[in-house]
Amino acid sequence: VGGWVDLDMVRYLSLLLFIGLVFWTCGKQDPVS
Repeated sequence: VGGWVDLDMVRYLSLLLFIGLVFWTCGKQDPVS
């Protein structure tokens, strides 16, 4: 019963983590070189 719930939660967390990583890398792009 809770199998698909766990899978959906994992997909949601992975998506949230991916979006956060993208925004974090985009925000850290400073013209150093």
